[in-house]
Amino acid sequence: MAQSKKQFLVDENGEKTAVLLPVKEYEALMENIQDLAITADPRDEPRMPIDGVKERLERKAVRRDVSDRDSAPIEGAFPRNEYTAVIKQDGGWWIGWIEEVPGVNCQEATCDELLETLRVTLKEILEINKAESIAFACGDFQTERILI
Repeated sequence: MAQSKKQFLVDENGEKTAVLLPVKEYEALMENIQDLAITADPRDEPRMPIDGVKERLERKAVRRDVSDRDSAPIEGAFPRNEYTAVIKQDGGWWIGWIEEVPGVNCQEATCDELLETLRVTLKEILEINKAESIAFACGDFQTERILI
C-alpha cells in the first residue's frame, strides 16, 4: 500500500499533537497492531509439554525417513552447525558466550569446563527453541531448511 503524505495537527506552539491519515491506512495499521498483540501474547494458544514436542518431532522425522530415503532419524534431522564461543578470563573465572545466539553465556573455573558448559547450554537452548517453535505452530504446518 502506498503511503500518503503525512499530515499533522499542531497546537498553538506549533507542536504536533495528532496525525491525520486515510481510513484505509488506519485500518491496515490497526490490523497490524492486532496481529502483533496476538503474536506477543499467546495465552490462548494450546500448550504442549516439551516431551510431547520432542515426541512429535521424532515421529515427524521417522515419517520423513520412510518417505525420504536420505533422511535420518531425529538425532540427525537437523544440520550440524558451527558457532563462535567468545571467551575470556576474568579474575579467577573463565566467562564466555555464544556470539550468534543471545542468552547463551556461562562461567566456569577452567577454560575446558567453560567450553563444555557452553556446548551443553547451546544444545539445550537450540532444542528448547525448536520445541517452542513447533508448539507455537500448532495444527497443520510445514518446515523448510534455509541455508545462508
